[in-house]
Amino acid sequence: MNGYHRRDERNMTMNIGKVRQDKRSSVVFFIVAVMLLISVLPCRAENNGETAIKSETEGLSFTVYPILAGDQWRNDVGEVVATFLERGGVQNLEIPEVSFQPASDMDWDQTIQEFGKFIQNQSIKTQYALYGEFVGTRQSGVQEVRTVVVDAKGSLIWNDRQTPKDAEFKQVNPRNPMTCCVLMAKRLQTRFSLDDPLRENAPEGKMAERWREKSGAPTEEEKQSLEKRLALLKKNHEAASITIYPVRIGSKTDREHAETLGKTINEKKLMKAQLAENDVILNIPGNSNETKVLWDMARAFREELRKNPPKTQYALYADYIMQLPTGPVRGVHFVICDNNGEWVMVDLQNEYQTEFKTINPKTVDDCNRIIIECLENRIDLGE
Repeated sequence: MNGYHRRDERNMTMNIGKVRQDKRSSVVFFIVAVMLLISVLPCRAENNGETAIKSETEGLSFTVYPILAGDQWRNDVGEVVATFLERGGVQNLEIPEVSFQPASDMDWDQTIQEFGKFIQNQSIKTQYALYGEFVGTRQSGVQEVRTVVVDAKGSLIWNDRQTPKDAEFKQVNPRNPMTCCVLMAKRLQTRFSLDDPLRENAPEGKMAERWREKSGAPTEEEKQSLEKRLALLKKNHEAASITIYPVRIGSKTDREHAETLGKTINEKKLMKAQLAENDVILNIPGNSNETKVLWDMARAFREELRKNPPKTQYALYADYIMQLPTGPVRGVHFVICDNNGEWVMVDLQNEYQTEFKTINPKTVDDCNRIIIECLENRIDLGE
C-alpha cells in the first residue's frame, strides 16, 4: 500500500454534520444517499471509448476501493457505493483491506493508468475494480466527481468525470460525500444497467449486514418484538402512563424542558405523562456512526430501567445533540421503553427526516416539538 498523500488541489473538507465528534453516521450516510436518490432521474452516460460492458447484472462483481474525499481515503464512502451496487443487483462485492493511494501530483489520466497497474498486482477475485474521487474545497464546493472502473487485468472499462457543467451533476447538486455518492451511484446504475436500488424488496447481502453490524441496530427478532409493543401502545396510548426523564443535552440533564415535554404530551392526550423523580445521565460514548449512538443510548436506557423500573407503564428518554442556547441542532434521539425496559419506539431525527425538516429546530423547545410531532405521527395517527 502506498503512503498517505495530502492533495492540495483536492483538499476538500466534507462537512457531514456533528455527532459529538463532528462527524455524521456512516449508516445515516447511506440512508441519506438512498433518500436523495429517489429524486434523481436516470440519464445515459456518454461512452468515453471504454471496453463494452454486459447489459445484465447477473454475474457482475466488483471490488470497491476506498474513495478519496477531500484529502482522505474513506472506506465508508466506498462501502456506500458498494451497497448501492448490491441493492442494484450485484451479488458479488468485495471491500479490500488495502487502498489505492496515487501520488498527490498525479492528474486524473495518470491516476487511471496507475489504478490499472495497481489492479494488475492485486489478484482481485471480482470481474471489476472501482475507484473514485470527490474533488473540491470548502470554499468552492464540490468541483468534480470522478469514477474509474477497470477489469481484473487492469484494462479500462469506464472513466467518468462529472462537473457542474454536466446535466446530472446539476440535478443531484452534490454538496458533500453523501450527495457525491448519490451522483456516483446514478452514473453506475445507468452505465451498468443495474436495477433500481430503491425498489421494494431490493436484495440485501453482506454489505447490508456490514452496515447492521456497524450500526449496532437490533436483530430481526428484536425489531419484530418492538413492532408488536408499538402496536399495543397505539391501541391504548391515551390511557397509557409514561415517565419523562430529564432531557440529556451534552453531558447535562434538563428537567425544565422534560417537564414541558410531559405537559405537552398531556395536553395533546397522547399519553398520561409525569416527570421522573430522579435525573438519569446515561453513558453514551461518542461515535462517528449516529445510528450506533442512537442504539447505544437505547441499550443504556433499557439497562437502567431493568435496574430501576418506573412506576408507569412506559418511560421516555431523549438526547438532544445541539449547542446551547440557540443551536445549531444536529440531531434529536429518543427512546420509549415499557416498564420492563423493552423497546417500544427508538427514533433518530436529523436534517434528513421529515419532522426535523418541518420544524427546523434551533432551540430545546424546538427539539421537544420534534418529539411531539413524532409521537403524533407514530402513535396517535398510527403511521
